[in-house]
Amino acid sequence: MKKLLPFFLLCIPVFAAAQASTGFMPPSATPAPNGGWTNPTSAFASDDVYTTVPHQSGCRCPFIYLSWDSGVSYTSPQIIGPFGTTDNTMSAGSPTDLWGHTWNETEFTNAAFRLKIANPSTLIEQGYGDFNFSLPAGSAILGIEVQVEQHGDSAFTMEFIDVIEVNVHYTTTTGINTASLASAISVFPNPASTQLTIEHLSPATQRIALVDMAGRVVMERMDVASDRFTFSVADLPRGMYLLLITDPEAGTLTRKIVVQ
Repeated sequence: MKKLLPFFLLCIPVFAAAQASTGFMPPSATPAPNGGWTNPTSAFASDDVYTTVPHQSGCRCPFIYLSWDSGVSYTSPQIIGPFGTTDNTMSAGSPTDLWGHTWNETEFTNAAFRLKIANPSTLIEQGYGDFNFSLPAGSAILGIEVQVEQHGDSAFTMEFIDVIEVNVHYTTTTGINTASLASAISVFPNPASTQLTIEHLSPATQRIALVDMAGRVVMERMDVASDRFTFSVADLPRGMYLLLITDPEAGTLTRKIVVQ
């Protein structure tokens, strides 16, 4: 399992254009299109839990498409690969690549945004959704990155896809006063086995929540009145979770947490 590092919230000057990103977010649903895939939900489960699809092109190069309207329209594809016969992670897009579409923050809701991964040589494709992005209203989208971890068999006939993640880069104009935000928020340990601690919270923090990959809230604390918050994860099932920290001025920070 990959180790995830602590994250930091930087001070933002008053009325400055702040550049940020959602971080690499996995999907938690498999909306249409679907077909020809074995266990498509495995592609966002965890390391070494594979979804598979026949592949005949002799490349091990999946095609990636993005949709902003629930899969009605898609961008032109970008190709990731070629992959080898052992697990490797490769990327499509970049922090400044808009994939040929002018995006706004409303197109990254769970209802609107879709990723399609396809094998045009066999006309097999699979849709992924519910990435749980959280972008402030009025964000200007700068670029989108997609990461895929996979490998192929030696005969170029089968793809084994392990992890799919998307990172959205954006800027937003904000009037946040630097005095209202902590200079750094840290979350540790990560991975966690018994408890998770969050330090240097803003005094205005409204909500801290931990959400599992099925979208269920497994821990929630409202109106946190301390700059440090610790809670137990000892009784939670092992796996990946989303930590949501909501501040009325800074918006909602979303990061991945691993419980092991």
